[in-house]
Amino acid sequence: MNSDDIQKIINIENKYGLVLFRMGLTHLVDVGHRNLGSEEVEEGIKQIIAQGEEDKANGKRSFMTPEFQCEILRCAAELAQFSPWTLFGYIKKHVIVETENETRKPDAGICPTCRDKVDYNGGEVEETSYVYNWKCEECGAYGRDYYDLIFSESIVDGEVPV
Repeated sequence: MNSDDIQKIINIENKYGLVLFRMGLTHLVDVGHRNLGSEEVEEGIKQIIAQGEEDKANGKRSFMTPEFQCEILRCAAELAQFSPWTLFGYIKKHVIVETENETRKPDAGICPTCRDKVDYNGGEVEETSYVYNWKCEECGAYGRDYYDLIFSESIVDGEVPV
């Protein structure tokens, strides 16, 4: 996977937001590459809108609005420009999968933007933390990693004579 593809996928994720992006990926895998040509997408959008109008006329409410469903379809269509293996490589490295009872914790030494390793460049104590400055060579992001300083014990190395 080359860095141009990574950046294009990141741009799609930023364009649609994380929720729509993940739903678009799911839709892409579910529907498949071969069924997301421009004609199929336009037909799908027409069907979604027609169904939404019918549901509205019948007083039905949906968890997702027709507009939201159309955005998922558009996101999936944009993602279809990449091979499944390119997408799976992106997912492996950049899409964090959480279970219901699991919350994501930051990973030390990993870029929160592209999930590549970061290079550290010095650090300093700030109040109750030690702060390392970092830069990611892969995507160009830079920032700081904070480590909490927690008191653990006192050790006597000697005593002053009385």
